[in-house]
Amino acid sequence: MAQINPDWPQSFASHRYQALKEGPALIVTGAVHGNEVCGAIAIRRLMAELEQGARKLAAGRLTLVPVANPLAYRLGQRGGERNLNRNLARCRSPIRWPTGWANAAGNAI
Repeated sequence: MAQINPDWPQSFASHRYQALKEGPALIVTGAVHGNEVCGAIAIRRLMAELEQGARKLAAGRLTLVPVANPLAYRLGQRGGERNLNRNLARCRSPIRWPTGWANAAGNAI
């Protein structure tokens, strides 16, 4: 098991970018599995480019989630409590982390 890094995200966070022109909505997630870090790195790089003006959103809305599974990411292992890739359904009152993520992700779009 990998060591826990306290600097890694402790909770779910999404970042939304909205162009002035109407258009499609896209959500991009990274680190659904905690041991797959390339997506998180790429998303953070894109966020920096958007915020520095190096890239611009032409139309629509873009939601970026660098780390979709903070527990697994922090542990440096594939899953935390369970595999988010297999259990991602919305519900009225989320009790467990993956369900809560599904609701948060749905609201972010």
